[in-house]
Amino acid sequence: MKLRLTSNQLRVRLNRGEVAVLGQGRALEERVELEGASLGWSVAAIPGIAGITARFEDRILAVRIPAELASPWAANQEEGLYARQAGLEIAIEKDYECKPGSAPDAFPNPNKPC
Repeated sequence: MKLRLTSNQLRVRLNRGEVAVLGQGRALEERVELEGASLGWSVAAIPGIAGITARFEDRILAVRIPAELASPWAANQEEGLYARQAGLEIAIEKDYECKPGSAPDAFPNPNKPC
């Protein structure tokens, strides 16, 4: 799972395995430990929530996606799921390989070459 933060944008890129996990309704979480402190981020498909959201929970940047969106997205060719929350642009996207074979679990790039 790749996380990118810029001014008012939050972008999460997921490989094929991670998209499959999310499509099954399971959560993804990563954590970085630094000098005795940790920082984490997660993405989870939650049944019945109204839309895509992001918030801080216990030193974790938690992104939540309606399960009703995550499951079909995992099975189709759409690149991403997008939302806006109080001025923050949120993007959850499939991670494409740049060069064939460069990232075995990345999605094949539909716009070859990069």
